[in-house]
Amino acid sequence: MFGLALSAGAGVLGAEPREEAGVAEASDIDRAEVRLLGRVEPLLGKVEEASFEALSLRVDGATVEIGWDRVVRMSGPGAEKAAEFLELAEKAWRSRQRLERGDFVLAEAGFEELFGVYAGRLGPTAQAVAEGALRCRLRRGAHASAIGPWLMLLQAGGGGRPVFDGVPAVVDPETGLCPAIPPIWTETTGVRQLAERGITLPSGVEPTDERAALLGAWYRYAASATVGERQDRPSNSDDPSVRLIAELVLAQHGTGVERSENRDRLRQRLDRSRAGRAQTPAWLEAWIYAAIGRSLVRENDEAERLRGVVTMLHLPARFADEQPFLAGLCLAEAAEAMDELGRGETAGLLRAELRRRYPGHPAGDDAPNGRGPIRGVTMNSPRAGGGQDH
Repeated sequence: MFGLALSAGAGVLGAEPREEAGVAEASDIDRAEVRLLGRVEPLLGKVEEASFEALSLRVDGATVEIGWDRVVRMSGPGAEKAAEFLELAEKAWRSRQRLERGDFVLAEAGFEELFGVYAGRLGPTAQAVAEGALRCRLRRGAHASAIGPWLMLLQAGGGGRPVFDGVPAVVDPETGLCPAIPPIWTETTGVRQLAERGITLPSGVEPTDERAALLGAWYRYAASATVGERQDRPSNSDDPSVRLIAELVLAQHGTGVERSENRDRLRQRLDRSRAGRAQTPAWLEAWIYAAIGRSLVRENDEAERLRGVVTMLHLPARFADEQPFLAGLCLAEAAEAMDELGRGETAGLLRAELRRRYPGHPAGDDAPNGRGPIRGVTMNSPRAGGGQDH
């Protein structure tokens, strides 16, 4: 409830607390008093360790690791061990408090500063900082640069239940993927920067977790293919989430044979879901329809391209609430495909629908920079569903 990570053994986050044989419980006189954000009563426990990653207390026979984003103040025995971290703690808990009350502008300033320090680290504070930076970047539509905090959240051991109180999950607990960041790009400044410079992380920080590194590589590869930059293809993996992202990317950007093979793999995922053999959340179903549709409109056969248009139109018809940006993108790309097929009247109707439902969408012909379909800048409008960086 209060974001405490309980460990039965040193460094084991999330385990059920148990009393360790031979460990004497601290008496009241040995206990520090820790005031936590969002908790009325102080937490009493013996300070075992205060580190950059967390405050470790002995409470009722278990080790409790508390992220600094929860620690408002401390007093009593052992509090001096935490003294050097309290300034950092204040910045962390204030940023957390601002995010939870909806003040994303001020929250982002704090989380961005902390992300420069905590990116690549483990533990509850690193998780809170990464998730805070991720939520703030997504809030302002910086989807390409949000990949870095997302990967650091996974690497820090997060991505299960939300770190913050009163907010929906930003990462799917089953897959570790972020529903707000599909591997489906349009050419924007942020996407080009992702292609040319890689994942946006503080200097010297790289994903060391194999899954996080491979996910980041596939997202960059998709961005590079989108803007026409050449990149070495990442390796695949036995990890189910990496395999899924690879299928989505290769369906859009592979060779003709690879596109066909990966469309089939994605369709099989939908078939298993329809048959009740697997569960496909709405956000993922939307990703799959978008990837298959974008893949089909790249083919030469007119009938396949028309099927691609119909497939993409599932997005505005069925997934507009779950994936508004993708819904608008699919409308724009369906219109472009119909133009190329010589069906200008239908293309015009689709563009009118895009303007009506998603005014100012980055892929629309009313994008603020006037660059026209597919190549606009990001928008912060909820109607546009965010964008892919400025």
